[in-house]
Amino acid sequence: MEEIEEEIIPEVEEIEEEIIPEVEEVEEEIIPEVEEVEEEIIPEVEEVEEEIIPEVEEVEEEIIPEVEEIEEEIIPEIDINDVPYTFLNGTPIPDEYVNFVEQNQVELTAIIKNPAFSSSFIVEEHWANELIEGAIHVGILEQIPSNVQLNQPVDLISTFTMLDRVLLMNDNSNMNLSRNIVDKYIPKEIENYYSVASVASKLTEPTLLATTQLENQLITREVLAQIVYEITKANLLQSSENPAFSDIENTAYYTAIQYCIRVGLLNGTDEGLILPEKVLTQAELIAILVRLNEELNK
Repeated sequence: MEEIEEEIIPEVEEIEEEIIPEVEEVEEEIIPEVEEVEEEIIPEVEEVEEEIIPEVEEVEEEIIPEVEEIEEEIIPEIDINDVPYTFLNGTPIPDEYVNFVEQNQVELTAIIKNPAFSSSFIVEEHWANELIEGAIHVGILEQIPSNVQLNQPVDLISTFTMLDRVLLMNDNSNMNLSRNIVDKYIPKEIENYYSVASVASKLTEPTLLATTQLENQLITREVLAQIVYEITKANLLQSSENPAFSDIENTAYYTAIQYCIRVGLLNGTDEGLILPEKVLTQAELIAILVRLNEELNK
């Protein structure tokens, strides 16, 4: 046994002596190669990072302005000149105006809807009595007019005040003219300024100018036709009939008058006339506004 061990041990030692140098040589060969590979890879990684980081920064620079633009589109700035003058009492101010109105202390006026009155309040005979009852019932009139008042001509202030009430009851607070334009024609010192300015803001500037330049600012039938035509944007349902009235061919408001006749807002006389230049009486105005309210409710 001892002889065998003596033979084996020297052989193992010889093998180890042969293997260990080889392993050391292999390690010496491998380690430099690994170091070389690392030296090659690390700069490449650094180069890739240098390339990627600027690209990411560029993308961020492109995206951030786009996001800001989208936010500006989603939350548009409100100009004080585009805020309506009036709203109907009991209805909320439109959401888009609530914060703006509070922060900028913009003045709005609530139009109080009138309570319904009994028909027993109307005791005098008049052709417009039924229409007056309707106007009182829905809140177009602030008070019951006398026969004398009903036959009196109406001016810009009373016309626009009642018309604004009709429009608000039908959720129409749209503006066509900004406040800074309206204020060139409607002085703030006048009675019922906000209601008058509210209607004025819904017109075209030429029509507003023409209305304010009427003698004593008394409203004629043709001018009211133009006002209604513009405010409703000619969108009310019209009959297919083509009414023929001999006294409207030469008026500048021909299209508006034809529109109001076809809608059923304006009626002719027994003589087949429209009388476009005739100043409206309060009774005639009430009749037209009651019919307008009915058409807007359809």
